[in-house]
Amino acid sequence: MKVFFKSSILVIVSTLFLFVVAEGISSLSYFIWNYDEKETMAETLHVEYDPLPGWINKPNVFIEDMYGPDVYLETNSQRFRNKKDFHATAPNNENRFICAGDSFTFGYGVSNDQAWCNLLDDNFSDLQTINMGQGGYGVDQTFLRYLRDGNKLDHDLLIFAFITGDFIRMKNSKSWGYPKPLLKLQDGKIIKENVPVPKQTFLDKNLPQFKEDLKKLRMVQMYSIFKDSGETNTFNILANKEFSNLILKTFGKLHNSTKKSDRTVLFVHLPTQQDYESNFSDELIHFLRNNSQKNGWYYLNLIKDLRALKPHSVSELFIQNDLPGYVGSAGHYTEEGNHFIKDLIIEKMSTIRDVAHILQ
Repeated sequence: MKVFFKSSILVIVSTLFLFVVAEGISSLSYFIWNYDEKETMAETLHVEYDPLPGWINKPNVFIEDMYGPDVYLETNSQRFRNKKDFHATAPNNENRFICAGDSFTFGYGVSNDQAWCNLLDDNFSDLQTINMGQGGYGVDQTFLRYLRDGNKLDHDLLIFAFITGDFIRMKNSKSWGYPKPLLKLQDGKIIKENVPVPKQTFLDKNLPQFKEDLKKLRMVQMYSIFKDSGETNTFNILANKEFSNLILKTFGKLHNSTKKSDRTVLFVHLPTQQDYESNFSDELIHFLRNNSQKNGWYYLNLIKDLRALKPHSVSELFIQNDLPGYVGSAGHYTEEGNHFIKDLIIEKMSTIRDVAHILQ
């Protein structure tokens, strides 16, 4: 009887083991079978290495069907997403805005003239807008790029735009699998680490794609955990006091730098679809709002405006599925989304005394 019992247990364990192995092989085979070599990050087509922010647009790029038929991408010789170059001084009787940010500012998924920054030109005949958006940037990279490339150009207003995820990127020395600078505080001053950034070419498409897939999976899993447990879907990115102080120092330096040059900076918190579905950003909103009031900064929270919309209206503002061939494009603004952001920024700027006179 004992021999029979042991044999039965052995058979059951062996069967379970074989089942697990077979399931694992099947899952791996499915992954390999469905892995599309043609998929990549869109940035690999127009970005190259830069020793300060890590990567930057190539100059004088024109891709007619970048995001689909007639959905074009163009950069000027200064690597901005604009058709023309800009002189150091603005033309007489014209105002100039610089928009600095990540892919949501760059206009991922739409043509140049449909990015919200570039759309501002359409509302004002005497306005030039410089689009310094760059896919994958954290707040730190946007900050460093502006001080190096934007600060030397004459402009009246800096629109420093970001999504909540840009602060998470700011905490790491890699983003999308690529090396990037890391800002830290030393004796109360901002210092740069990992600069010059170790060189890694954007022609290596497989590594970032694989890591992006894993990141997306982890985000989905984390969201499910929060949702199932009934907890709020909020990342406590401000738990580290030193990091909180770094954010304040970064914003403070931009504010002081622009004020010294008789310019104005608007800190614009751009919404994502996740912001509509959860309170992911609420802690950061509270932190930035309170410190902006304390320090005299102009902080525009556009997330609350998104949350005021009906659900069916929100889905029209965001790309719902990855564009053919590109990983990570879902979630960016559609043309309608870019117009929504542009209208909100104009509406809110008109209520700010230091900016309203520029728009008249």
